[in-house]
Formats: sequence, C-alpha cells, structure tokens
Amino acid sequence: MNIPNQTRLPLAVALEIVMQGIRIRLGRSLVTVSGVVLGVAFLMSILAGILLKGAVSEEDAVRIELERMQNFLEAESGAVDGKRLGVVILGELSNTEFRFLKTLERSGVERIRYFDASGLFDPSEFEMLESAQAGTVGEQASAVLLMGASADVAAALPVGTDSSILLTGSRQKLFAATNADISLPEAPGITTTTRLSREFKQSEIEAREAQARRDRFRDIWIIVISLMVTVIGIANAMLMSVTERFREIGTMKCLGALSGFVRRMFLIESAIMGFAGGIAGALGGILFSILAYLFTYGPSLVLAGLAESFLLLIGFGFLSVAIGVVLSMIAALYPANVAAKMIPAVALRSNV
Repeated sequence: MNIPNQTRLPLAVALEIVMQGIRIRLGRSLVTVSGVVLGVAFLMSILAGILLKGAVSEEDAVRIELERMQNFLEAESGAVDGKRLGVVILGELSNTEFRFLKTLERSGVERIRYFDASGLFDPSEFEMLESAQAGTVGEQASAVLLMGASADVAAALPVGTDSSILLTGSRQKLFAATNADISLPEAPGITTTTRLSREFKQSEIEAREAQARRDRFRDIWIIVISLMVTVIGIANAMLMSVTERFREIGTMKCLGALSGFVRRMFLIESAIMGFAGGIAGALGGILFSILAYLFTYGPSLVLAGLAESFLLLIGFGFLSVAIGVVLSMIAALYPANVAAKMIPAVALRSNV
C-alpha cells in the first residue's frame, strides 16, 4: 500500500546524524579519510611538480649543458679526476662558463691554472684556481680551456707569440672552447681541438621528446591507478560502515525514513570525509613537492617559481580537493544504494 504523504526529513537532520556517526566511528572514519588523503596527495604532488618543473626549466637546461660539456671534455682528455687543467680567460664569462669552472672544481681536478687575458676575471669565488702566465698556463695540463666572450685568441696573447705558447709543457695538446664564438686556434703541435658547447643533434632532440612523452604517459597512468585504488578503498570502507549500521538503518526506516534520506545520509558522509581528506591531501602534496625541489634546486629558485605560479598552484589545490570530494561520493554510490534498498525487518534481524 502506498503512503501518499510521508514526512521528508530536512537536510539538516541528515547532516546531524552523519556528524554523530562520524564521531562514534571516528577510527573507521579516519581510515576512510586516510585513503582520500593519500590519493589526493599523490595527485597534488604531481600537479605541483609540473608547475615547479616549469619554474626551474632554465636551471635544468643549464645543468644538462654542464653535464654535456664535461662529457665532451672527458671524451677527449679522459676523466678529469686527479688531473691538471689550464684555462685561458678571453673575456667576461657567461653564467654557464662560470658554473662549468665550479663543476670542474667539484670533479676532483688536482689543479686549475688560469691565464686572464681580459683582466675581467674574479677568482675569489674559486678555491683551486692558480694564476699563471701565457707560457705556463698549460704546464702538465691534460687540456687548455678557452673561455669568455672574446673570439680572438691571438689578440689576447703577447705580441709576437702564437697560441702554441698556451700548450707549453702540457701532457696533451688539446684546446677546448666553451662557447661557439671562440675561434679554435690552428698552431703547430696541436693535435686536437674540440668545442664543449654544441647544438643538440636531431637524434638527441627526438630521444628527449620521446622520453618526455613516456614520462607524461607514466605520470597519467600512475595518477589513474592511484585514484582507482582510492575509490576502491573508500567504497570498501563505506560498505563496512553500512554493514555495521544494519540495525540503525532498519530502525530509521521503521521510524519513517525514506530510502532517499538514507542514501543522502551516506553521500553526505562520504562528501565530508572527501572534503577533509582532500584538504589534507592537497596540503601534503604541495608540501612534499616543495621540499623535494628545495633539496634539489635550493630555496631561492624554488621560492621564485612559487611566486610566479602561486595562483595556478592554488587553483590546482582547489581542483584536487574537488576531485577528492567527487571520488568519495562516487565510491559511496553503491554502498548508499545498498543501505537505501535494505528491508527494515531484515536489517533489524541482523546480528552484525
């Protein structure tokens, strides 16, 4: 028999019942929330990482260039660890050249002798550099590096001398230019010349693009899997919550609660836990990404990147919280329907 005028309980009543249930079953609620936290935190860490990676892209490019320069040098001279190098400063050093000298210092070079033909070089920030003249800069050196803005090596040398003086006493007759503008000298006794700064080959560009595509696909796949696991975990926790509350649901139905009210009650509960877990997860994901990049790139670069992309980062945070709420409600749909379709008499007979 249909009852035409059943009482429809207001949303506030459902919310009050839900909050009371969460307080009573706090342990299980925290388990459910933790699933949301982990899923959203992983998602937010990926999104924040994308932003921060864009902010430090120039630094990444410099680091890649420094690694290539050292590889090109060692391909001609062998490993620089324990060896001596000569450096001829032809003009003001670029940031990359300055950092390349720092990189060589950290690579275990025994000694670096430099000849400053420009008068613009400040050696105070280096520990292993030793001043020398043109005729002694290459003494016992495995290579002589030509660095700086000037392209003319001959103009930097004393009148009447040629570039071969820079290799006097060297172990290997090797000139290595650190930028494309420097003209490599052609002098008697030079066996090898090389450039350490080179354009990427087409094959290298294609390989890097392919790797970037693989990385994007991997990130998307991992995000999808993690969110699916989150949904399954929440659904399982909500099903257990329904099972524990068989008698409670049966009693509410016997007192006149409609199926829609019971369904709404579980959806509200899942939304609250999704919201709480989403906020915690978004904050945790942002914090994890920031700390990871701080250790890798240092505070100044990371903080500058955060300042530039702050609004977008906040937007990603809101998006992650919304995804946490939506996933929680999706996960709760089946358990909520199970609870709504329960027959009161069967629910009351349950011993769970």
